[in-house]
Amino acid sequence: MIFISLTILEFQNFVFTGTPVLLISGVALRGALKVEELERVMNLTLR
Repeated sequence: MIFISLTILEFQNFVFTGTPVLLISGVALRGALKVEELERVMNLTLR
């Protein structure tokens, strides 16, 4: 239960207001994205 509470607090600290939200190398991606968009962000952050 503590883990869930801490996760919710972290979510609120990032000012996320809904789901889905993904964090990839510090880049916040909000909403449902196409696989191609996710791959593009991952490739850009790996450089």
